[in-house]
Amino acid sequence: MNVLLTGAAGQLGQALMEAKPDGITLVAYSRPELDLADAAACAAAVRHLRPDWVLNAGAYTAVDKAEGEPELAQAVNAGAPAAFAEALAETGGRLLQLSKDFVFSGQQ
Repeated sequence: MNVLLTGAAGQLGQALMEAKPDGITLVAYSRPELDLADAAACAAAVRHLRPDWVLNAGAYTAVDKAEGEPELAQAVNAGAPAAFAEALAETGGRLLQLSKDFVFSGQQ
């Protein structure tokens, strides 16, 4: 099984790499290898690697800065997952979108 992991330099990405089971081919990218703000690059990575799974552990997590950089936050946190999903629909893989910073219940 082939897996593409984003956010490889982050805490969650590091933990996922350490927990990789035998028999899994893992291609792990951090920001220098794959800029999640670049939707075309995200789709191209999927089309090139043709992974069975994309584990998207990368994200724009600077919540306070996001108000000043809404386009960047939107591109990373919404554009990248959309690009992965669209490319995976073509190649037959699946996406696991991971959230690891703030999760809101919607009850406010």
